[in-house]
Amino acid sequence: DSSAAMVRVHIYDLDSISARFLNGRRSWTRRLGLGLFHCGIEVYGWEYCFLYYYDAWETEGLTGVQHHQPTQNGMFEHCDSLDLGRTPLTRAEVRAVIDELRNAWPSNSYHLIGRNCIHFAEELTRGLQVTLVPRWVSGLGRTAVNFAPTRWLVNCVWW
Repeated sequence: DSSAAMVRVHIYDLDSISARFLNGRRSWTRRLGLGLFHCGIEVYGWEYCFLYYYDAWETEGLTGVQHHQPTQNGMFEHCDSLDLGRTPLTRAEVRAVIDELRNAWPSNSYHLIGRNCIHFAEELTRGLQVTLVPRWVSGLGRTAVNFAPTRWLVNCVWW
């Protein structure tokens, strides 16, 4: 199949508190680019994301790359979708990219601010040769990882 497929980022609120106070379209944190979201990338009818499993930290080889129907991640509330352009890759080429990422992104490599769903989405969009995820989606996490006291605190509590 040689037709280029549209790629979309689907953005989710983590919970009702982040939805109301951090991520709302009129919130000052979102206007400053400090949202706190989960996201997944849709291509060829499936949405791909990166997750961790709290009971599988010792499990080697368990991928954190998951797929589901677009906008249907049952753990989070869908709040927005954006087109990122068309990938020049065929279905088979996209499957190869996803398979490579499944191996490179084990669930136990997840880190709250250092290696999360946003980082995965950015790597996947590079592989799909489309526009990267907008910076406002990763704003709070990106700010936290670049601020040493926050990085230290997260590392203390992140198992």
